[in-house]
Amino acid sequence: MHAIFSRLCPNCGGDIDDERLFKGLPCRSCLPEVPDSIGKLSYTSPLELKLAVGKLLEAEGRLSGLKPYLELMEKLRDFEEFFSAVTGKKMWSAQRAWAKRALSGQSFAVIAPTGVGKTLFAVTLTLYYARHGRKILFILPTIVLANQVYEWLLKYSEKASMSLRVVPLFGGRIRDKEEAFDAIKNGLVEVVVTTPMSLAKNFDRMKGVKFDLVAVDDVDALLRRSKNIDRVLNLMGFSDEAVDVAMRIVKERARIVGLLRTGRRDKVEEHRVRLNELTEKLKDITSRGSYGQLVVLSATGRARGLRVRLFRELLGFEAGTIMEYMRNIQDCYVVVEGGEAEDLMKPTLELVKKLGGGGLIYVSYDLGADYAEALTEYLKSNGVKAAFARSGARGIKKLIEEFASGGLEVLVGVASYYGVIVRGLDLPERVRYAIFVAVPKFKFTLEAEENQPVRLLQIMSVFQTIVEEEEASQIARMIAEMRRHALRLRYDEARLIADALRKGVKLEGYLEEVRELFARAKARINELLKDEEIKRRFLESPLIDVREIEGTLYMFIPDVMTYIQASGRTSRMYTGGLTRGLSVVVYLPEDQHALDNLIKQTRIYIDDVQWKPLSEVNLEELLKEIDEDRVKARMALMGEVNEVKDPVKSALMIVESPTKARTIANFFGRPSRRVIGPLRVYEVFVGNFLLSIIATRGHVFDLTTENIGKYGVEVLDGTYIPIYNTLKRCRKCGYQFTTDELSCPRCGSTSIWSSSDVVEVLRRIASEVDLALIATDPDVEGEKIGWDVACAIAPYLYQVKRCEFHEVTRRAIYESINSPRDISIPMVEAQIVRRIEDRWIGFGLSEKLQKDFNIKWLAAGRVQTPVLGWIIKRCDEWKRNITNLLIVDLEGGFKVYFDVPVNFKEVKDAPSKLKGQRVVVESVEVREEELNPPPPFTTDELLFAASTKGFSSAEAMRIAQELFEMGLITYHRTDSTRVSDVGKAIARDYLAEKYKEQYKDWYVPRDWFKEGAHECIRPTRPIDATTLQRLVMDGSITTIIPLTMRHYRLYDLIFRRFMASQMRKAVVVRATYTFRLELNGAPYRAKYECIVDLKDPGFLDILGFRKMPLLKVGDQLEIEEVEVRRTSRVPFYREGDVVRLMKERGIGRPSTYSKIIEGLIRHRYVLKNRWGGLIATGLGRKVYEYLAEKFGELVSEDTTKRLEDKMTLIEVGKANYQEVLKEVYEQLDRLLEGAKKIEASTA
Repeated sequence: MHAIFSRLCPNCGGDIDDERLFKGLPCRSCLPEVPDSIGKLSYTSPLELKLAVGKLLEAEGRLSGLKPYLELMEKLRDFEEFFSAVTGKKMWSAQRAWAKRALSGQSFAVIAPTGVGKTLFAVTLTLYYARHGRKILFILPTIVLANQVYEWLLKYSEKASMSLRVVPLFGGRIRDKEEAFDAIKNGLVEVVVTTPMSLAKNFDRMKGVKFDLVAVDDVDALLRRSKNIDRVLNLMGFSDEAVDVAMRIVKERARIVGLLRTGRRDKVEEHRVRLNELTEKLKDITSRGSYGQLVVLSATGRARGLRVRLFRELLGFEAGTIMEYMRNIQDCYVVVEGGEAEDLMKPTLELVKKLGGGGLIYVSYDLGADYAEALTEYLKSNGVKAAFARSGARGIKKLIEEFASGGLEVLVGVASYYGVIVRGLDLPERVRYAIFVAVPKFKFTLEAEENQPVRLLQIMSVFQTIVEEEEASQIARMIAEMRRHALRLRYDEARLIADALRKGVKLEGYLEEVRELFARAKARINELLKDEEIKRRFLESPLIDVREIEGTLYMFIPDVMTYIQASGRTSRMYTGGLTRGLSVVVYLPEDQHALDNLIKQTRIYIDDVQWKPLSEVNLEELLKEIDEDRVKARMALMGEVNEVKDPVKSALMIVESPTKARTIANFFGRPSRRVIGPLRVYEVFVGNFLLSIIATRGHVFDLTTENIGKYGVEVLDGTYIPIYNTLKRCRKCGYQFTTDELSCPRCGSTSIWSSSDVVEVLRRIASEVDLALIATDPDVEGEKIGWDVACAIAPYLYQVKRCEFHEVTRRAIYESINSPRDISIPMVEAQIVRRIEDRWIGFGLSEKLQKDFNIKWLAAGRVQTPVLGWIIKRCDEWKRNITNLLIVDLEGGFKVYFDVPVNFKEVKDAPSKLKGQRVVVESVEVREEELNPPPPFTTDELLFAASTKGFSSAEAMRIAQELFEMGLITYHRTDSTRVSDVGKAIARDYLAEKYKEQYKDWYVPRDWFKEGAHECIRPTRPIDATTLQRLVMDGSITTIIPLTMRHYRLYDLIFRRFMASQMRKAVVVRATYTFRLELNGAPYRAKYECIVDLKDPGFLDILGFRKMPLLKVGDQLEIEEVEVRRTSRVPFYREGDVVRLMKERGIGRPSTYSKIIEGLIRHRYVLKNRWGGLIATGLGRKVYEYLAEKFGELVSEDTTKRLEDKMTLIEVGKANYQEVLKEVYEQLDRLLEGAKKIEASTA
């Protein structure tokens, strides 16, 4: 037993230990003894264990809080048996998760790839509900699918020996409609199967009928008739008034988002008030009735528009989409000698002959449909069974069916984002490869007729990188404003603005405001292009492909989204994972720049994309993999996958931060969302996982502040057992506590937030899945948070695992969920010790301080006290070294500090005396030096560097946390300089982009510190701060929270330092000068060291350096400015200095460095001057002297370091945590008793 959790027993809500929780058992009061028969079940059948425990509790009259959960488990077992009896198959994990949701009465979306068993689940659920007397409406997108489901219902109901009446309301299958509708209205029909078209046509005749379940397959098809959503909601029991109010809420939310995006925050409050009023009104309306369930099924989930958001307002969920960035594709390219588009046809034919059937051919949009048609005819004339798939053409469905069945070898289409074979094709068993004829791109002129808002934005983004700094800042501001508006515009509004710009006419209201902004941008572009130098830079910019053709400038922009979407047809999700695919770009030499930009942009969106020349690919091996996957996909679609156990597993990923949760979810599509209590749950498909992602919003438990044991730690039979309680926080004053009080101990407010609400939601979601993946931060504190959460949810699911990643990227997340580990108990024990000894020492010493100083808010800490001592000692040194400092600015950019140790009166008029005088160069030493690059940042070094740039340690850590959670840097709490292979590849890619063919001369990969799993702090992509800012501004990269200039500054610091660490050494010429000035007849000298020449810039080319003039003895430099400062030769410590000291002396950890300094400032022991220096206050000195005198043994630097070393040993399992706790406990008790005796003797 490691701990006791207050009020966490899943049955009685009483206290329970971690052993019972992890075994899935209630507390010892509910179940004093565990029969052997039940103990064995925990390892063989988790579901049977839970049911057996329930029966035992019920028999003894103790079944309470577990009753609803066990009733759900009973229903699940019943449904599983029914499923097996009807289908002849066992339910898969994902189907089990959907069943739990359905059986608990929830409405939800099932957005899952082909072959996962969505429709089979919905059919079985329909039959199960019908058997229990419920009414079901099943809506399918087409008559073919409706007929298939209708036949399945009849077949499976017969197998279940059910007398089922199903009405096929589609395709004219009903002979007597009147009789059918009468039967539906009178409740004589269990199931109605229909299509969106039939629903719209027959709704009036069904209005008033209430269905207990509505299953919608393909919500996108349903939405093609705008009122169908309303019709479905009406048939579930919602009134027209409820739907109307919900729609007004949807529009109000959209207005608020629009106002925030365009910076019009002054108008937000009135809309928020209106939103709250409408929300309350909707609650009142919906509280009067009961409603059916809605289950939405889709393989893609591309539902768009406002009306689909009614599901969120009325049913608490939003349907998402599956992301095309999940891919298992080899991306290749082939350059074709020639200068005409026709030269691409023959190589395309040769490729098709080599690769065989199952191909999709995409012709670049700038070549057009005529070229695509000509290519199709060329292929056909050379024996290839090909067809041109033109969007909107009649018979396109038949063409796709013929291709799917093997009647056609390839389909040819135009590479357009909304093209029929770009988005509308999901054939994992058939599509093997994609060929792009020319780099997929847009072509448009840069002349005055260019009016598209998005293109104007792209052009301005390029100009920002090539104009002078002041101009670039102005353009950046204009781009930010343009982007805000562009994101808000609907397609029809963008067209309207483009037309107005072309015709030179004005619009009205908001659209005129936007038109005028883009008109100014257009005028600025034309003005800039008149400057020949800027035009030259524009044509040569690596960011864009601009060509001058017959005197006209054309801009070619790679269509990266179409490429990702189209190539993604070759790698589709099915029950066995992602099919392997091949994508080949066949292009002319003139498109080289466009290809380079396409490759660069795909790397922005896809972490692990690897482009290769086709000649370097082992085609035979690759095609073998591709074909093996097609066989598996075909078997999955035919239901022949009994040998595959749980091909898709339901899992819950738990993180601390909502930002991290949203970032991870958005990697894999637009997630489906559910709002449950105070939390939002995101759902996506990731590989073989149906993944629900939720954030705890930080710590959930902490040591109780109730008067229990020794400050919340009980001693039971010589073992120290911490008592944990849920966290509470006062919404009024912010005070945090862990007692069970219903009001705030500080201000008395009853408005209290409690993490018990979070626990309740976590348990509810955990009960739906088979596996929990604890994905808290990868350090000791994160391990303990994860263990706490695991304890809370363990009774409600089958398995809990730890999922560790050091960067929030798609690749890292995917790897971590496929290789989870157990929670590290030694790491948990180390954090238990850390928290207990912090509590014991903190509470014990703080009580003494507060009593003896009569100040309630005083506090003391184990690490905080020696750090305070360092700052006091440095302040004393500062006082002992007071002097006069002349800060002299010399011509040539030199800033020299002269120490003038005389009476201040003698130097106070130095500025007027010295300005215009000269300083003499008395000596010069010049030497050549080879400089090694610095290692990448660890936490302490980052905080030190950040402090020199004006960041406090708290601000730097907060911003670094946000950069990490948004996937821009690796984990920022680390003491390792190790660089992974991924990190080295990022450096290589960036340097290759920067230095082109010469990059190998600059790139020197280094591991630095090789041992350990942790890595240095580095960027996660080869994108510098300037590029990152541009990509965010033009919308290529979206971040969960807005990035400020402080984010970019810290990112720039991290990026440059990391890149420098992977570069060659620098060779510099360094000079040391001795300067002499005279003041009041006395000479004063100062040393100055600088770089005067660069033999080889090496890493300094990125890290930066300042080159100063080479001087010679006797040179005289004019004094430009003089400042007199009464200061010290020994500077005050800054925050970065203190952090560096903590690291050097082995106290504190990366996760606590900034908190320790923050605590000293908060308790008023230390203050910061305007230069960032830390100065001990009078109170700080008194507190330190008191602690050092009475408890020096406990808070000394040596004791603190020794404890830190022991906790490190506990982490790796080399020390017993109970023995360490015993040592701290006895030492504290002895010192406190000693203090009491001293006080008693002097009283």
